[in-house]
This record gives sequence, structure tokens and C-alpha cells, in this order.
Amino acid sequence: MTAHPITSAQPPIAICGGRGTVQAIPLGSDNVGWIVACEATGDAALVDGPEAGPYLEALAARNLRLAALWTTHTHGDHIGLHRDLQRRGLLQGLEVVACRPRAAEVPGANVLVDDGDVLTLGQGAIGQLRADVWRLEGHLRDHIGFVLQASTTEVGAVFCGDTMFGAGRGTTAPASWMIGTVWMCW
Repeated sequence: MTAHPITSAQPPIAICGGRGTVQAIPLGSDNVGWIVACEATGDAALVDGPEAGPYLEALAARNLRLAALWTTHTHGDHIGLHRDLQRRGLLQGLEVVACRPRAAEVPGANVLVDDGDVLTLGQGAIGQLRADVWRLEGHLRDHIGFVLQASTTEVGAVFCGDTMFGAGRGTTAPASWMIGTVWMCW
């Protein structure tokens, strides 16, 4: 068994000209989840994950308010977070973003998106941060990613689920699905 890629919550990294931060959180035995936070409002989104506990600890440590879940795809190690929050009674009231064709598979899905949509305040966005939605098929049909771009000169972030791994592409589907997706994320 390979070692977990990170062993503790990492310090937040500033993005979008300092208006936001991204923080890597180790989850389960081999997953990494992401907290996206708006510095102005203290609102946060969680991007995928098998469980809620480590996320909730990190949110409390930073005094952030959980506002949204951004769901890249429907594998259990990505929507287990939703099920865990539901069991804890914490899913209701969140903006749960999911790909429109797979929304029925995502617990709590209430902001349905697809390629070309934009998450804006009240529709899955976090405070002053907005995200473009990209269709990233190849790992799984109806897989989406979230792209934070403040401007052409400010650093943003791409959340692509299991589209890209350190050891290569993350495919469970035919390789032909992945070709365009890999070029988009490159």
C-alpha cells in the first residue's frame, strides 16, 4: 500500500489575488479533499471526499462557514462526504453543486450545472469567488470540474476530481473520452 500523499491538513494557499484560499485536507486512506474559502466572507466550499470529519475540524480551526459542496463526480470516495454530512444533519441548507445528468445520484444536489455554467453568489459560488464549470469526461461520464480564474494575471485553481493523478490520467472509461479532457486541464 502506498503512503498517503499528505499526512496533515496543509496551510491555506492564497488564490485569486488573495480574495480566496485553497487548503488540501487528507481524507480516508488515499484521498485529498479541498477547502475553497472566500477571505472576505469566511464562506467555504468543500470539493469531494469520502468523509466529513477532517473537513469539519479544519473549518472550525479556521473559523469558516460551510456554505457549499462542489461535486466533480459520483464515485463513493467523492460523494461519501455528502452522505456523512446528511447523517450528521448538516447537509440541509448547503448549496450542493452537481452535474445535471447525475444529480439524482448526489445526496442533497440542489444547484445543477453542466459545461459552460458559472457558479455565482447564491448559485454555488463562495462569497466573492466564482467558478466556471467544465465537463471533464474520461474518468466517469458526466464528470465536471471547477475552474477559479480571477483574471488573466491572478492565480486561480482547477478542481478536476480524479481526472489527473500524479502518476497519470485517472480513467475508468475508454481512453478516447479522456483525450480532450487531459488537454483542457494541461
